[in-house]
Amino acid sequence: EGLSESSPANGFANSSIYRSTDAGASWSLTGPGIPTTEATNKFASIGGEVYTGLNFLGGVYKTLDAGASWQPANIGLPEVDVNAIFPSGSYIFSGSVSQPGIHRSADGGNTWLPFGQGLDPTTAKIVTAFGQNSSYLFASVDYFGAYRSSDNGATWQLVSNGLTTFCVFGHGFATNGTDVYFATEDGVFRTTNSGGNWT
Repeated sequence: EGLSESSPANGFANSSIYRSTDAGASWSLTGPGIPTTEATNKFASIGGEVYTGLNFLGGVYKTLDAGASWQPANIGLPEVDVNAIFPSGSYIFSGSVSQPGIHRSADGGNTWLPFGQGLDPTTAKIVTAFGQNSSYLFASVDYFGAYRSSDNGATWQLVSNGLTTFCVFGHGFATNGTDVYFATEDGVFRTTNSGGNWT
């Protein structure tokens, strides 16, 4: 109840954000601020702040008032499609189609810095998802596979042993204890040793 299809705007799908305060029984449209030519993608929250990535070069937007209004949180981000956004402790990570592909914010999205050391530096990346177990932060990079970081994203290591495809666009991670599950075009893989190998 309360949801409606989004309408096209300037040739793009105008994506609206709805909010429920009763466990999904009803929904209401949140406030203004996100450009009408954009389409929202992933969401993340830290405390009372909610963040969303935008698909059409719009970067990251956030709300501080439960969706009554939205504002850009893009300083330091290039004009990018944000495919993934992920909170980890006091940090927020964005994954995008860019070089280096991963940016990190330590101040609630007010400013962003590139954090892609260890990713191939010669080409733009398509970072599509993040995940985390008790030891590592993981990132999915289309055409490259899975990477992990043990230092809050400062450096990354390729951990794709056992994967049968590196085509991972649009897929992601799930965790169960220390086990990590990774969805790819060839199905779901699992690692029990933080990416040492996947089966």
